[in-house]
Amino acid sequence: MKKMCLTIVAMVFLSYCVSALTFEIKESYAPKENMLGEIVGNIIDPIEKSQIEFRRGDVRVPLNGDIGKLGEREYLWAIAPEIENNYTLYIRNITTNVAGVVKKVDLIRNFTVKGNLTSYNVEPGFIVTNKNFSINIFLYEDMKKNINVSIAGDKLLEPGENSIDFNIDNFIGESLIDIVVGNYNMPAYIIGKKNETPIVVSNLMLSISPLTIQRVVSINDRPVYSIELKNTGNTTLEDIEVVYNNKTFKVYPQEISSLKVNKSVFVNVSIIGNESISDSIYFTNDYLNVAFPIRINFTNSNISSTVNSSGKTNYYCSELNGVICSADEVCSQEVVVSLDGYCCKGKCQVQNNTSSSAWIGYLLGILVLAGLGYIVFKYKKKTPGVQSIFNRKVAEAQKKMPPNIS
Repeated sequence: MKKMCLTIVAMVFLSYCVSALTFEIKESYAPKENMLGEIVGNIIDPIEKSQIEFRRGDVRVPLNGDIGKLGEREYLWAIAPEIENNYTLYIRNITTNVAGVVKKVDLIRNFTVKGNLTSYNVEPGFIVTNKNFSINIFLYEDMKKNINVSIAGDKLLEPGENSIDFNIDNFIGESLIDIVVGNYNMPAYIIGKKNETPIVVSNLMLSISPLTIQRVVSINDRPVYSIELKNTGNTTLEDIEVVYNNKTFKVYPQEISSLKVNKSVFVNVSIIGNESISDSIYFTNDYLNVAFPIRINFTNSNISSTVNSSGKTNYYCSELNGVICSADEVCSQEVVVSLDGYCCKGKCQVQNNTSSSAWIGYLLGILVLAGLGYIVFKYKKKTPGVQSIFNRKVAEAQKKMPPNIS
């Protein structure tokens, strides 16, 4: 009985420790299928590949996979073993906080490999990059197979190994996106250009407003996000295709046949389902490949709608790539209304008060001159003139002269 109690206490303590972290994978995989999971929680030290194990009973199975941090999120990917059986995935000695105390804990997940060999798999299972990259797709079938790849479009796979190249030259800033590769979602942390200027390819320029959408939305709310595409170059843009994951987004229009110079078109985007989203929509043609990141987190809390009376969604200043100027600053460019106030699309500059305060100096000058004029007027009124003094002296002299003797 005592031994049983100790066992129960140990199990409760172990589950309490592990509860600081969460990690979910599927219960069952086809042989050689891609496995992907996100580790959520406070991870103090980076997790190394050497801390990961596959075991079939007591037998250690070779691991084809990796673990890595994509922005602030930790992912593990692997290729499931080929032999049908029950397996255990171990992630050992993860440094984390449990009730405020630093501890080492293990994550343990059981899964089964069964069924027919998977149709194809993808390597690697995630990407962290600041340059153009390639992924490998191995097709285990004897006939060619067509799959859809976001950004790259439809791809015809040959039996055996295939390679797909991705170009990130037109990515701006850092973003975590999901690249859809057939049946798989491949997380990709793209480190693009640092400047936030419009995308320029040759003499083509496509400006997108806002630059991104990052929102927390009520689970009962379904706003429509309106994205403005403007041709700010000097050549008409032809056949712009909108590439997106149709399991996540509903987009209209899906293609823009022509966008003339200095003209704009609006693309409306709505969200499908209730799961949080970290994905991108792509605007592409023969010369352009522009990513528009969207990150939506759903909540059960009531959040006031961000759609105005006209039906067009407003955006926060940060999404418009702008700043809120202080009271003593003026904007160097256009000012637009955002959800958090008047948003400056240029730079905030300290206001030059010289011209605005000049009228005060002029008013003081006028008052001084008026005062001087009043003093002179009063003085002249009280003080007789030179001619008046001369006439008075003559009159006094005449009085003193003796009268005429006839």
